[in-house]
Amino acid sequence: MDKQMNQWMNKGMNRWVLHLLFVCSGFALPALSAEGVVQIRAKTSALVNVSESCRSGNYAQPDGDFAVQLFCDGAYGNHLSVYLATMSDQISPRYTVNQRHWQGQVWGVNVTSFLWLSNGDELVVATMNNGRATVYLLNLAEQQSHILYQQSVDDIVILGVSNQMLTIALSTEQGRQIVEVTLPQHHSYFSSNN
Repeated sequence: MDKQMNQWMNKGMNRWVLHLLFVCSGFALPALSAEGVVQIRAKTSALVNVSESCRSGNYAQPDGDFAVQLFCDGAYGNHLSVYLATMSDQISPRYTVNQRHWQGQVWGVNVTSFLWLSNGDELVVATMNNGRATVYLLNLAEQQSHILYQQSVDDIVILGVSNQMLTIALSTEQGRQIVEVTLPQHHSYFSSNN
């Protein structure tokens, strides 16, 4: 452990309990700033697969202002909301200090995986509802969604993205099938559709 972590851990049992709460809630280990203030870092990964194993918590957008709050609700499924983690003047007026979350949409129900796109403006979410797999493309700043792919299958998971091609895996009675879906050019779906 580094020196700051040792100092932090030695400040008493209350800090250890706080540390456990951060870890159990899905946050990364807290770190001390030079001033001794606890800094909270959410887990960061471009692709998150929760189809087999889900961990509730906050998943920060790599190099962006948004984050996903994921709720692993067991038999009720995995649910997510998108929220603005960092306020900025460049963000859409749809987000305010008092209204940071975008949730309650069909794309946030029974989530199997999600992927932050590198443009910083979009999130891809895969869901599985009533035997129907759906992949959504979300425009985060404008709070708009578009269906990229939909099919009746047993399960779906996002595998990755490369050169505007989204790769997904579908599970059916016949086995596993890999499908590539072309992503639209930046915002092309959102300029004409809501």
